[in-house]
Amino acid sequence: MTSILLPALASFALQAPLASPQPAGPATTPHSSNAQSSPRYTVVAIPELPGGLFCSCMTPTAISNAGDIAGRYFSPADQNHAFSIVSGTARDLGTFGGDRSSASAINNLGQSVGVAQVSEFVHRAFVESGGVLTQLPNLGGILTDASDINDAGVIVGLASGQNNLTRAAVWGLAGDQPLVLPTFGGELSNALAINEAGVVVGWAWNADRDKRAFSWTADTGLTDLGALAAGTSQATDINNAGQIVGFSSINDGAFPDLRAVIFDAGVATDLGLVPETGAPGGLFGPAFVGTRPNAINNNAQVVGITFPRPDDLVDANSAVIWESGAATLLDTLIDPNLGWTLTDAFDINDSGVIVGTGRLNGEFTGFMLIPNTTCPADLAEPFGSLDFSDVVAFLAAFGAMTPGADLAPPFGVFDFSDVAAFLSAFGAGCP
Repeated sequence: MTSILLPALASFALQAPLASPQPAGPATTPHSSNAQSSPRYTVVAIPELPGGLFCSCMTPTAISNAGDIAGRYFSPADQNHAFSIVSGTARDLGTFGGDRSSASAINNLGQSVGVAQVSEFVHRAFVESGGVLTQLPNLGGILTDASDINDAGVIVGLASGQNNLTRAAVWGLAGDQPLVLPTFGGELSNALAINEAGVVVGWAWNADRDKRAFSWTADTGLTDLGALAAGTSQATDINNAGQIVGFSSINDGAFPDLRAVIFDAGVATDLGLVPETGAPGGLFGPAFVGTRPNAINNNAQVVGITFPRPDDLVDANSAVIWESGAATLLDTLIDPNLGWTLTDAFDINDSGVIVGTGRLNGEFTGFMLIPNTTCPADLAEPFGSLDFSDVVAFLAAFGAMTPGADLAPPFGVFDFSDVAAFLSAFGAGCP
């Protein structure tokens, strides 16, 4: 089907009104709206690999700007295995001979990273490309774990030495060996994210063994990012503008102890609670609610969780998006009649596509939220006008079976309905 449709679309594009590009809406994600009248997102279940006794329980932890996905699932042997979905193809990434593995990040080149078991007590960080796992160098301890990778192939995570104390580590800056980052005087640390400029963020113990969020570069060294009142914090992600998100404690160990924050100049600022917190009919007021961000994209959109759920006790978490100074439950931005409950949001790419987990009619399911944009044909720069570059971008997305080309039902299937939807939007010029 693809071989027939794409030449036809290219032929149409060559005859399209390139001399007078059609006006398009803004390139940013449109303002949120009430799900009952106009859902902001279309929900797509993550394609499943053959799973265990009860489910494959696909858990997508990361999505790249190319639409590739990485995460973990229950294999037919009922063991957690890392998976990736690259150019529409899902694959089990396997292990290093042990039972378990998990992928935590994927870059725009389709390279994923994570951790895989070697034996009962030994786990090793990996980088994967084309389905091949490569073990990263270690420091002689029983554990290495990779958390993130940028497009330059620099990888961050943690590594233990012969004393088996884990320290934040960077692979790709010190030859074959991981570069161990300093701490604030304590024994432990962990690097959780890196941006394209090479800025690393995570947490490190101080001399009192309190976790403190940090940023690190080879030029500036380790920087304490600050914390809320209780004094402990962790940084979970950083975008290419240098905006850093994480969480900080508010109750010095009492539940709930965590609030989502954004760090700036040594100050941690609470990202805020969803409006449903403490509302009439809600079960939990602000004093009993925690929040945690997992990712920030280059449009400063942040996704994560609020817990407990504001409306029931069945699921522990609700998936949340923070943007423009407000927190919103993702459940309220989808069609409420589809049977979804969105519990965790793990990542968001620059197109605003979100991956996470939830329940579909009560069954654990990985999801992808695709924004219902005001102009689905405006896929490439220069944004704000429709021209041949948008057609080329659609052709590439359709050929790779990535979300930018999945424009019409049945979602998750790439067929003539998607081509027709693109042609219609392109011809109409979009609002």
